[in-house]
Amino acid sequence: MGKVVVSAKTYDEAVTKALIELSTTSEHVEFNVLEKGSNGFLGIGAKPWIIEASTKQEQPKDIEGAVQKLVQEKEPVLEVLEVKEPVLVASEVMDGIQEPELPELVKVQEENDVEDYARTFLTELFDAMHLNVSYQMNYQPDLRALDIVMLSSDDMGGVIGKRGQTLDALQYLVSLVVNKHTKEYVRVKLDTENYRAKRREKLDSLARSIAIKVKRSGEEIALEPMNSYERRIIHSALQNHTHVATRSEGVDPHRFVVIYPKKGQRTKRTREK
Repeated sequence: MGKVVVSAKTYDEAVTKALIELSTTSEHVEFNVLEKGSNGFLGIGAKPWIIEASTKQEQPKDIEGAVQKLVQEKEPVLEVLEVKEPVLVASEVMDGIQEPELPELVKVQEENDVEDYARTFLTELFDAMHLNVSYQMNYQPDLRALDIVMLSSDDMGGVIGKRGQTLDALQYLVSLVVNKHTKEYVRVKLDTENYRAKRREKLDSLARSIAIKVKRSGEEIALEPMNSYERRIIHSALQNHTHVATRSEGVDPHRFVVIYPKKGQRTKRTREK
């Protein structure tokens, strides 16, 4: 029977980490809260959730269930992991001091390890989901970035999911697995059929289209809830717009962008469908 103790900002995130480490789903695990988390006041005195998770005896692996649970509960956001930011090296703090170069053999070994961790996890995951998926990986040690492109699948639409939710969930899980084994944060990007670029173009076009409506009507418009990555695309698309501005409202996973006129009184809000 496996047992792990994990901590995270929220209870759900702690549960997700435990499920990944145990490679199973919640119905096969018993949870015990060791310490309840707290947001504190204005970030002061915040405490993480600490839980103990134990697998029930003789239960099979079901990584697919972990993905489905993560998608159902909330839109996975990779930025949640970015609290594990790389520690500044001396060359970034003091002028004239350079970060020591790693031997080439060490760099090659690290590259192989990072890709192997991701490849092993994805292979087990897709086998559990009964999907035939091939993919290419490219790890750039200098940028601490791992790019994974899925090339083929029996059901690529299902792998992407609604508005990319399943793809985001898979990216989130791969990032957890990879960064569990690295000292410095590695940014993971998972893509297929150029979905990320196509989604960005669609959101950019949506932002500009809504901006025209806001300019003409003088009324602010609230968009549908989006994850933080997609909200940044909307903000970026309109950051230099002459007539409209943007802001985010709400709480994740229901946080959304509001596009409003820069001049004049805002008297009405409409929800974009």
